[in-house]
Amino acid sequence: MWNGQHKEWVNYRDGIIACDEATAMYLSLYVRILSHKKAYIPYLEVADIQRYRLYTNPKHVKAMLADSRDVPFVFVYNKN
Repeated sequence: MWNGQHKEWVNYRDGIIACDEATAMYLSLYVRILSHKKAYIPYLEVADIQRYRLYTNPKHVKAMLADSRDVPFVFVYNKN
């Protein structure tokens, strides 16, 4: 997958999991921007792996983004 390079996933701060520090910083910034901009909330979904739930309602997504730093196994992604 990485052309013979052996990479491993590392858990960085705020629950960001990535294979290198640059990607982790980008994902951390992306999640921070999305959580502050209300215009993106209708286009996001939140998967809570611990509770086996998928939140698609913008009201629930906004609440999960506000609490995502305290709750492990919460993943934010685009609907497309």
